Amino acid sequence: MLHVSVALCGTPRRLRYSMEDALRRAQAVFCFPAFDVVPDSVATWRVGRLVEIVDRRDASHPQRGIELQENHGRRIWSNIVRHPATTHIPAVFIGCAGWSIASARAGSFPGGGSHLERYARIFNAVEINSSFYRPHQPRTYARWAESVPAGFRFAVKVPKAISHTKRLRDCGAEMQVFLDQASCLGAKLGILLLQLPPGLAFDPRIVLPFLDDLRERHHGAVACEPRHVSWFRANVDAALRERGIARVAADPARVPRAAAPAGDRKAEYLRLHGSPRMYYDAYSDETLVCLARRLTRPGKRTRERWCIFDNTAEGHAIDDAVKLKALIADCSASQHLDPTKEGAGFRRRG
Repeated sequence: MLHVSVALCGTPRRLRYSMEDALRRAQAVFCFPAFDVVPDSVATWRVGRLVEIVDRRDASHPQRGIELQENHGRRIWSNIVRHPATTHIPAVFIGCAGWSIASARAGSFPGGGSHLERYARIFNAVEINSSFYRPHQPRTYARWAESVPAGFRFAVKVPKAISHTKRLRDCGAEMQVFLDQASCLGAKLGILLLQLPPGLAFDPRIVLPFLDDLRERHHGAVACEPRHVSWFRANVDAALRERGIARVAADPARVPRAAAPAGDRKAEYLRLHGSPRMYYDAYSDETLVCLARRLTRPGKRTRERWCIFDNTAEGHAIDDAVKLKALIADCSASQHLDPTKEGAGFRRRG
């Protein structure tokens, strides 16, 4: 069923009419010509503010409607905006920071092959952290890509030589070397992760030229994990969004806003480091249920959501990822999530 949403002036309520009834109302008020064809691609029509005012105040005055149609018809018509279907379930990528499999958890990864091959039979994503510490040969990335299924994706961490040593200054050459190496993952390169040092404040004179240069060199998804309080402001979110850079939602969050994704929302990236003890503690079942609901809710602009467990010190990352994967499968199968239980961000519970 196609609909028109009419927001009456002065009230937050939204009245929904069938397409036929709503267009008939608009035609009666503004003397629009008859509508012969409604495109099949149209899922929703929204009537602009001027239509709302007339619908409320002038519906009983046909002569006034005719006058308005003569004076403002084109402007009013331009306020009726077509919108395709806007909600869908984004792709969800679940994995860990690294694919090392401890012997105590080997039973969760049956079959032969390398650790990566066994890991990729269970999860559909992994975060390569080793690239942060040392470079990898292009043939190494290519071998990793050949070891995993077609739908598997890698998140690759930007080297600390760029983020921590040079602190985003004059590092175009280093970035190009890294991109040339990581690009050998081909279509299985899912997203770049740029984690910044806690002491690196947002300085637009340094950050924005760096991001602009990165965007010229790389057109794929990028997620930035800042940790200085100066990054968690609306103007910084806007600057990231303009450049197509997602801001990571992290737990534990250094400031409240760090718990929710921001910046460009085409990709959302969650890094769970373990809490209250970073890298050591597991997440409660209640928290994982909340995460499953959040990750599988419909999105308007979001194409993909990533959830990476970094609480690897005692092996909890694998356990939590396995549990979350099962919960997401249940959520996807049931298709009856309760929206009142969804959090505003990826905040931890329990």
